[in-house]
Amino acid sequence: MRKWSQWMAAFGFIGLGYVLGASGLTGSIAVLAQDETEKPAAAAAPAVGASSEETQKKITAAFEALKAAKEALEAESLYASATKTMNSFGVLSGGLNAVEDLETGRGVDPETFAALYADLATEEVKLKLSKDEKGRLVYNGKLIQMYPISRLRKTFDARGALSGEKPAADSAAPAKEKPAAEEKPEEKAEEKAAEEKTEEKTEEKKDE
Repeated sequence: MRKWSQWMAAFGFIGLGYVLGASGLTGSIAVLAQDETEKPAAAAAPAVGASSEETQKKITAAFEALKAAKEALEAESLYASATKTMNSFGVLSGGLNAVEDLETGRGVDPETFAALYADLATEEVKLKLSKDEKGRLVYNGKLIQMYPISRLRKTFDARGALSGEKPAADSAAPAKEKPAAEEKPEEKAEEKAAEEKTEEKTEEKKDE
């Protein structure tokens, strides 16, 4: 009798599983479980003010120092931003004119590029902004791009010099090699000139 009841229970569980699978209830349960696991992940994203109070004070002090440097650059007509936010990249590299960069169409600095896409352009600049068929930003009909690699390197070099950072070893090596390469042709030219003079002297003696 017990064996019969066990068999009945087993068949009952199998039948219940079949019904649940056919009705799609298991799929909805899985979706609900996924939603529940995603909510804590979204809530765990870093929030503004998550750093310690001491770190926040240092950030505020750094911002105030950058602001003072920006005002000094503006007084010397070395800084003109195209965005509402302060361009720390331009300040640390000794100034920039982002509006002129936009007008020429030769590229803008990385911080201006990001701020424009974040809809932080000044009102004057915003009037000339639009998007092409691919959703890219265009200024006065010219596609907005970042600086060429050569200009980015020069800007980073300027920032390193102003901030006191040491230049990279690989960029400093070629500068030492160039003078040595340039001296060799000069030495050869001097040797040729000396040989020609000696030949002229010997010919003059023979004529005498």
